[in-house]
Amino acid sequence: MVRLALVLAQLPNLPNDRFKTDPAPYITLFGIGFLLGVFGHILKVRLLVAIGVLMVFAATVLLPIFAHLQY
Repeated sequence: MVRLALVLAQLPNLPNDRFKTDPAPYITLFGIGFLLGVFGHILKVRLLVAIGVLMVFAATVLLPIFAHLQY
């Protein structure tokens, strides 16, 4: 345990202030995409389901990668 505490004490403070991002846009996009997908399934409209899936994918994969590449 002492060794672990020594190793952890040497690590930098995370998250670094340089890489802070506001999660609200990601969560909002994810929620809207999820709701569109649910309504698409209820109404049996494939286009709504596809748009919802793409929005969820964008919120969880594409936008975080894009934001990371900007640093």
